[in-house]
Amino acid sequence: MIYTANMCPGLESLHPSYQLFMASACQKFDNGYDIIALMNIKMQNPLKFLVECKRYSKKKVGIEIIRGFIEVISSEKANRGIIVTTSYFTKGALKKPQQMPHLLELPNKDKVIEWVNDYFKSPQL
Repeated sequence: MIYTANMCPGLESLHPSYQLFMASACQKFDNGYDIIALMNIKMQNPLKFLVECKRYSKKKVGIEIIRGFIEVISSEKANRGIIVTTSYFTKGALKKPQQMPHLLELPNKDKVIEWVNDYFKSPQL
């Protein structure tokens, strides 16, 4: 996988899931996503994943963020979108991925902590 656009310098050597978490703290752009991940497949168009990072401490990510990001996924012609947060999602927001499970993923604070713990347990350190 190739990570491009809006990535922070120096993150390329980190585990991909840790990159998602760290990139949210580095910079913010107004193009509707923070990370674009492209996976080249021989003789086909590359798969395009967009990631939006929400670094909240107490506020939950609501349905309005999800709806807006779905529009970005569509306009950018991405195959999948991921909104990752250091907080949690509202009940309304969590209903959307059930309606479109192949398009949208919503990892919350617990998943981010799991990614970080997995990274630090990995033998590559």
